[in-house]
Amino acid sequence: MMNLVTFRQMLRLHDWGFGNSEDATTFSRGLVQEMRIEEALGILHARGLGEPAEALYQWWAGHRDKDEAEALLRAVEKGCA
Repeated sequence: MMNLVTFRQMLRLHDWGFGNSEDATTFSRGLVQEMRIEEALGILHARGLGEPAEALYQWWAGHRDKDEAEALLRAVEKGCA
């Protein structure tokens, strides 16, 4: 079942630098991970969790607002968000 904690784990394990890889296997694996993340985002949006899911995605993608992200991540860890 997809929830914000599971989504955060997906983001944490994702190879964010896959697009810079010259290795076809690494690139393909990263592309598959990216597609699964996009699918998970869609599921979370449908469950009414789109806003925190997008914020998590942006944080892990490197677009970080430190204060907002820390509060969001604490809420996710507690299972509140």
